[in-house]
Amino acid sequence: MKPKNFRFNDYLRYSYCDFSLSFQNTVREKYDSPSELFQNYKTHDLTKKQKQKIETSEEMDFSLKEQELRDNGIDLLVWEDDDYPVLLRDIYAPPMMLFVLGDRKYLNSDCIGVVGSRRYTPYGRSLAEDFSHKLASNGITVVSGLAAGIDSFAHKGALKGGTTIGVMATGIDLCYPAFNISLKEHIARSGCVITESYPGLAAAPFRFPIRNRLISGLSRAVIVIEARIRSGSLITARTAIEQGRDVYAIPGDINRISSEGTNYLIKSAMAFPLLNISEIIGEDLKGNNEGKLNEQEMKVLNLVKESPIGFDGLMEITGFDFGKLSGILFKLEFENLILKMANNAYRGVDNGC
Repeated sequence: MKPKNFRFNDYLRYSYCDFSLSFQNTVREKYDSPSELFQNYKTHDLTKKQKQKIETSEEMDFSLKEQELRDNGIDLLVWEDDDYPVLLRDIYAPPMMLFVLGDRKYLNSDCIGVVGSRRYTPYGRSLAEDFSHKLASNGITVVSGLAAGIDSFAHKGALKGGTTIGVMATGIDLCYPAFNISLKEHIARSGCVITESYPGLAAAPFRFPIRNRLISGLSRAVIVIEARIRSGSLITARTAIEQGRDVYAIPGDINRISSEGTNYLIKSAMAFPLLNISEIIGEDLKGNNEGKLNEQEMKVLNLVKESPIGFDGLMEITGFDFGKLSGILFKLEFENLILKMANNAYRGVDNGC
């Protein structure tokens, strides 16, 4: 944990102002730090509300707030830190500051998001726990939202096999839902809990989509277990796609409302259907990290290294079905052998392999 330092004052002040996401993105594009905003805000075209927030924040003693946070074991991670999460730097309106309870090193580990409905079925609960346990057992950090339902089971499954990150929509000193406080504490001991919301900020509907962009932003891919058509999980899936992440969805009973969202994602070609977690991690993921690829994986890797090529082109050349090819591509991407570009084509990574 970093020692107390005055440079955090303006970051805490910025967090306290609780600016809209669009304004935060503007600030990130114009200024190198919050200090620059506060020094020059009177000369810039800000709204009356934005100026009021800045002026109100002048009355606060953020050095005392920092000391209070650190006394309670809260770490502060800011944009200028070298260990700021690499994947978060490229998302829309990356947070200037994160409040961290637990070990911040996991924010730069290999992560997969697992999300789903608060109103779950036994089928969804079983898959969330099982898939997350297998991911964590293979060295992958499971990221979810500490919400009731599927999120909670994803965290619990991951904790049985490894590490998980909980991303909150409230201040770090709160917990929503309140009954998940023991789960939050368990996650903090084994992984970490994070939020960009200033301490004391309670849950509000508009904060959850803002939170969801961090779940997908930290993750290389997102798995949607169960979801309704109008749900936060589908917002997370769409955000993940916008961020260039792969999305996987679990097919479900067409007569169940809890599967409408996942089936829609698959039908709309927004997500790969996921029938078995081994399609993503394989049975020997740890060995594969050392460069051990089978014949089919080498075939795809060699094609991608020749020239950038899209998913449909690879399907046509290799003859692999949708599920098979998506699993191979995910594995190669996860091992940093290939990269998915903005146009959804894949290219090889020159790393001596």
